[in-house]
Amino acid sequence: MLINVLLLIFDIMKTDILVIGTGTSGYTVAHGLKKAGKSVVIADKRSFGGTCSKRGCQPKKYLVENAEIIHLTRALEGKGLVKASEVDWKDLISLKRDFTETVSEGSENGFVSVGIEVLHGEVSFTDPHSVLVGDVPVTADKIILAFGTIPAPMNIPGGDLSVDSEYFLDMDTMPKKIIFIGGGYISFELAGVAHMAGAKTTILHRSAQPLKQFDPDLVNILVGAMRADGLAVLTDHPVIKIERTNTGLKVFAGGKEFIADLVVNASGRIPDLSVLNLAKGNVNYGSKGIEVNKYLQSSSTPNVFAVGDCVASGPNLATVADMQAEIVVENIVNSPSVAPDYSDIPSVVFSQPPMATVGISEKEAVDKNFDVRIKILDQSSYPSSKRIGQKVAICKVIIENKTERILGVHILGHNSPEVINIFALAIKFGHTTMDLKKILWAYPTHTSDMKYSLQ
Repeated sequence: MLINVLLLIFDIMKTDILVIGTGTSGYTVAHGLKKAGKSVVIADKRSFGGTCSKRGCQPKKYLVENAEIIHLTRALEGKGLVKASEVDWKDLISLKRDFTETVSEGSENGFVSVGIEVLHGEVSFTDPHSVLVGDVPVTADKIILAFGTIPAPMNIPGGDLSVDSEYFLDMDTMPKKIIFIGGGYISFELAGVAHMAGAKTTILHRSAQPLKQFDPDLVNILVGAMRADGLAVLTDHPVIKIERTNTGLKVFAGGKEFIADLVVNASGRIPDLSVLNLAKGNVNYGSKGIEVNKYLQSSSTPNVFAVGDCVASGPNLATVADMQAEIVVENIVNSPSVAPDYSDIPSVVFSQPPMATVGISEKEAVDKNFDVRIKILDQSSYPSSKRIGQKVAICKVIIENKTERILGVHILGHNSPEVINIFALAIKFGHTTMDLKKILWAYPTHTSDMKYSLQ
């Protein structure tokens, strides 16, 4: 009844394309379809810009880069540096806000400048072609869901006493004691930031193996390095309860009690499906997100597409979101024919030190009986490591014996996020060890060191 009344009050906004979400994938698909001559409306219930630029990848990197510098200067104290650097948290957050506080206005102005209509408000389907954005009814030929993810709730007693990564990335002061719950990217990256900023930092992970997306041997070396540096990483410590005390918070995990000033829920993220009323849009979804076919169309309603972290398939990475958005533009303009390729996508955890991976794992090579050799190279004694005080520098390269193609690369150490891109390129285009040996890499660099892993 309410919807019918609203339709009488407001003119229905009609458009070729409605995009729900203004993050990197929403931005890419909206601008791509507008450039293709479509009329486009874009809507968001939060300020424009999305998670990556405002609450994730980019602001996180401001803090991580600072932590990396602290980590490096500590390693060189007494080895060329008189004193290691220290974090001024207030100034660091101010630097981060200089970037994030301009994102929303810049993003919205960017849409408006090319003739994309913008709407603010919660979005709810009324039928497969129509939604309400706040009180404004919109009908569209095609609807693209690009609304991302939110932190998974802590469904334990006292779970509401924890904060999420968004809070951490914008807090005014650094607490003295912080506990991170979870053993994934968020914990390892933000715990490194907190530790380098002077907080007594603990990671509590429920099972034996954290960072399951990465090579377990390298993960274990990383955990050992973090522990040696004074950061507590505790596995097999499922958290069962959080309580408030007179002096802070108490966390119960693994049969022990831990005291903290702040507890960060870094246990994972889930698709933000809370208010979309997807049933009325006949949009199928599950716990991992929107169910789509190989062309990124809703499995139940082909005029609805989904891109980015809300999609049930594909890794949740900004690069993947942009690829999916570009594919959806192609599939809408020319008819569905292009499917995303999720193979050989590099991934990085910006811990201290960082770790990067691309291609197949050692376990996958063994399970599939690939004829490979696995080269493990400890580079900690190399000049490129010793001159910056780096104690951990190791890589694992998986090479197919018959063809000499590189199938997988896993690197732990300084500069690994940059070096992994070289190997992503090699794996993607089938380059061999012989091909890479022919290149005269800039020397001396971490990339030039990698030639020893190809022998």
